[in-house]
Amino acid sequence: GKILLQSLDRRQFLISRKVIAGNVLVDGLVLDDYRDKRIPMRPEFYPPLPQQALLASKGYIKIDKVILTNGKVTYSEQVGDEPGSLFFNKMEGTISNITNDPDLVRQNIKMKVNASMYFMGKGLLNANIDFPLGAKKDAFTFSATLSDMDLCAVNPMLTKLFPAEIISGSVQKMVMDSVKADDDKAIGRLDLYYQDLRIKMKSKVNNSWNNIKSKVMNLAASAYISRQNPNNGKFTQGIIYFERDKHKSLFNFLWKSTFSGLKSTMGINKRSRRS
Repeated sequence: GKILLQSLDRRQFLISRKVIAGNVLVDGLVLDDYRDKRIPMRPEFYPPLPQQALLASKGYIKIDKVILTNGKVTYSEQVGDEPGSLFFNKMEGTISNITNDPDLVRQNIKMKVNASMYFMGKGLLNANIDFPLGAKKDAFTFSATLSDMDLCAVNPMLTKLFPAEIISGSVQKMVMDSVKADDDKAIGRLDLYYQDLRIKMKSKVNNSWNNIKSKVMNLAASAYISRQNPNNGKFTQGIIYFERDKHKSLFNFLWKSTFSGLKSTMGINKRSRRS
C-alpha cells in the first residue's frame, strides 16, 4: 500500500548515502516465498539469515523501527501439479533496531521482531524473534503462541505435499517458548493442545491394490497418531529439532522447525526425536 519514512536524516543520506531513520511505516506488505521442489536448487544459492544480510550490506543502515500494518506472508512448496501453501494475513507488528552500525553490532544489540497475524485466516498467531546482531553462527531465538483453530485449515499445504488429509481436529492452543536456532539447526520445545485429530491417507492412483494400501495406511495412522493431547490425562510435549537446509529461506527454516515439534507431539517420526 505505502511506505512512509519518518525522521529520515536527509543530510547523511545525500552526502554519505547513509540510511538513518526513526520509524518506517510499511502498509500492505505482501511476501511470497515459493519453492518448486521438482527443480534442483542452484548449488551456489545460499540465502543469508537476517544478521548476515545486514552485515553484508554495502551501505550504512540504522532504522529505529519498522511498523508493519495489514501485511500478508505466503509460503508455498510444489512437488506435483499444484503447490501446497500456508499463509499468514492481517499482519501487524514491529521490527526494531535494524542496523549494521559496527559499534552497535559489537555491543550485540538485538534486532527484535514482534508480530501478530492470522494463520490460514483462522488462528491468531503471536510471534517474537530476537536476532542478536553480533551473535556467532547467526544465533537467534523465537517464540510463538497460536489460538484455537480448525486443523483442517492446513489441508491446502498438507494434501499437496503428502498423500494425506486431515478430516477432523481442533487446536485449543499452541505455545513455543525461546526456541534456540542458528545457521545450523533449531532446538526447542512445543506445547500443542488439540483434540479429535483424524487423518485420512490417500493413494494417488485409483486401483484396487492402491486402495488396499490406503486402507492399511489408514489403520496404521489410527494406531500411531495421537488423536488428542493430553491423552488419558498424559500430556506429550513436542520436541523441536531441525537441521537447516542452507539453500532455503528463513521462512522455510521457521516452518520446518515448528513442523518437527508438531510431528513429535502427534506421534509421527518418533524415532527422529532429539532431546
